[in-house]
Amino acid sequence: MNLQLTGTLLQELSKKVDKNGNDYYHGKLDCNDSSQYLFFFFQPDYDLSIRLEELTKNQTIILQGSWGKREPAAFIARDFYLAEESRKDDNFFV
Repeated sequence: MNLQLTGTLLQELSKKVDKNGNDYYHGKLDCNDSSQYLFFFFQPDYDLSIRLEELTKNQTIILQGSWGKREPAAFIARDFYLAEESRKDDNFFV
């Protein structure tokens, strides 16, 4: 199921490597209702990795993804865009 989660980054994203040698990123998002969620980007492609590394603390972003099965409070993101960006392309998330 494709969901969106909007909030402000509480910290810069951390880049890690899993036990199989694959990169992943994680961060924490403060949502408008004062709840905070941990989110992950697993095995991002090169272009997404570059965009993720440009994110900074206190930016408001919109994540596209789904809730994790093993950790109910974790959001598994596939893509994102900045909240202040206007979406010109309705097919941004494919």
